[in-house]
Amino acid sequence: MTFPPPKTRVAFSVTNCICHDQRVLKMAGTVSRLNCDITIIGRKRGDCCNNDTVPFRTKRFRMIFKRGFLFYKFFNIRLFIYLLLHKFDLLVANDLDTLLPNFLVSKLKGLPLVCDSHEYFTGVPEIQNRPFVKWV
Repeated sequence: MTFPPPKTRVAFSVTNCICHDQRVLKMAGTVSRLNCDITIIGRKRGDCCNNDTVPFRTKRFRMIFKRGFLFYKFFNIRLFIYLLLHKFDLLVANDLDTLLPNFLVSKLKGLPLVCDSHEYFTGVPEIQNRPFVKWV
């Protein structure tokens, strides 16, 4: 008796609401057609998350802080712990703001890591006059 090969488990990480991130949903759809098991990790934000319209396994963090330094700090800590405690074969960090926990877990577990950054994150106008934020 032969068994089919196990599916590759892929984790996509994003800091925004999963329901509205068309880029991540399209990438996850493409990767799922390659016989991969997809989990998208993001934040719980608004009523859209209650409708469960995303066709993939999701993990949505409830966040005390909605924006700013503390939001990113606590999101990244939670993401690091979640990735460390769950089994994945490939990690995908969407943008620079999820790269650090993905990088650390990829090194600790010896996993491949993909960083999908669609913009020069440190070059966005919102942080040009905020040197500390840009440095972090």
